[in-house]
Amino acid sequence: MDDNRKLPLSGFVLKLIAIVFMTLDHIGLFLSMYAGSSANPETMNTAAMVLRYAGRIAFPIFAFLLAEGMRYSHARGKYILRILGVYALVEIVQIILVYAPLEIISGAEAITNPLSDLLFCGLVLYCLRLPKWKKLLSLLPIGFILLCYFVGVYENYADVSVNWLPYYLRPAYSVFALLITLGFYFAFPLAYKMGKGMCEQLGISEELFPETYTGRRLINVLGLIFFFIVTVAFWGLSYLASGAFDPVYNVNGATLSMSAESYCLLAIIVLYFYSGKRGYDSKGFRYFEYAYFPVHLALLYAVFYLIFM
Repeated sequence: MDDNRKLPLSGFVLKLIAIVFMTLDHIGLFLSMYAGSSANPETMNTAAMVLRYAGRIAFPIFAFLLAEGMRYSHARGKYILRILGVYALVEIVQIILVYAPLEIISGAEAITNPLSDLLFCGLVLYCLRLPKWKKLLSLLPIGFILLCYFVGVYENYADVSVNWLPYYLRPAYSVFALLITLGFYFAFPLAYKMGKGMCEQLGISEELFPETYTGRRLINVLGLIFFFIVTVAFWGLSYLASGAFDPVYNVNGATLSMSAESYCLLAIIVLYFYSGKRGYDSKGFRYFEYAYFPVHLALLYAVFYLIFM
């Protein structure tokens, strides 16, 4: 029989960790944007980079939770619609910032919307859950992600800007996000197949295997191995042709390069201990987690604007 050991971190705890590190990342982003207006720009830039490196931990956790949510949720359509709602709100605000008559915030046109990755990767997973030929609809969001990636490759290689596909419409993490999300998602069926031989030894049915300590740990490990391989592969690609193949880099420098993004591997420490349990999940917390992204960005902007105006 499987022993009574339990992995300690629920989905609720993972969300809190991701929210904290995302906030640190965005504080670092605003620090870097306003560093030139400070009395000590070098110190401010150093602090900004430390926070941004720490913030790399957030996205893999969100991608992991997205894969879990799209596998277990009984209302996947509503799940996608909630992400779409927050994405649309952030996108509308960003478009206003870009095209406002007065320059409200510098460089807004070169900042990508990180929710775009969750939205398009979520659409891929949603379509893959559809019956029969409808699975092919997943090629639409995959195609858009690939289009954005190769447009970015062309820009980086030719040192030009493609104006018909603005940065604020593109997925921030591009193909990298798609691959790690798919890796987390398909870790479950792979672990299920690998676990068939273990079920007899554990004295349990195959259906219960993913719920055991051994099963859940196997799912986590397989997903994290793929996450590690993809990250290292793109980290290597980022050194080719002066960053032309870097999926999280653009010529305006609004996003960090893959060498910095590789700090996301620290998320392995957290994700390994995921228990497979949802944890605390009240309706109030659901409102909070979806509202937090636009609200904290607005508050950070207001604070930095008042300090450095």
